[in-house]
Amino acid sequence: MAAFAAIPHIAEQLTKEQILERVQVTNVQSLVVLILLLILFKVKAMEQRM
Repeated sequence: MAAFAAIPHIAEQLTKEQILERVQVTNVQSLVVLILLLILFKVKAMEQRM
């Protein structure tokens, strides 16, 4: 949530192109985090079955 709160402040300082670059980077980072979380949940589920 803190990242969303910072967006307007960042937007005032950057151009649209720079904002797009940052958004793309954060999208990639969030995708990686989601994938890691999915792997962790699958590992935990498999451990519980055994």
